[in-house]
Amino acid sequence: KRLKQVVSRIGSGKTPKGGAEVYSESGIVFLRSQNIHFDGMQLDDVVYIDESIDTEMASTRVLPNDILLNITGASLGRCTIVPADFAPANVNQHVCIIRPTKAQIDPQFLHNTMASNVLQAQIFSCENGTSREGLTFSQISTFVLTVPKQLVEQRAIAAFLDRETGHIDA
Repeated sequence: KRLKQVVSRIGSGKTPKGGAEVYSESGIVFLRSQNIHFDGMQLDDVVYIDESIDTEMASTRVLPNDILLNITGASLGRCTIVPADFAPANVNQHVCIIRPTKAQIDPQFLHNTMASNVLQAQIFSCENGTSREGLTFSQISTFVLTVPKQLVEQRAIAAFLDRETGHIDA
């Protein structure tokens, strides 16, 4: 299947008006590409925006089980899944929000697929831009995935991969 057939949203964030000047020490988490990693989010240098900016940026809000994909720069292709218990957050324009249609694809299975060599090869085969690599939403929507029809099979595959990579990591 094409990615667009199993997701309800492919879109990115934006930089708030005022850029880094409006970042604060507390408030709503504002995720940037340096926070997105294959093994989860690294939040040691996370920045925040206040609630009024968050309201203006409602279209960039991430939800639990969204897949976040870096779409520009040196970290192109890195992706992670938003944990179920993650605090409200927004993303900037260098991070794509991919929202799985849960009736069609298990979010953890989709994350594993996006991180796989097959999908990473698709990402790097269509990068564009002269000074900075980048992906368009159109390119992302046409990525080809192998998706078992049954959610139970997708969940079993995702659980197996998590278990086995946990052993490898240990």
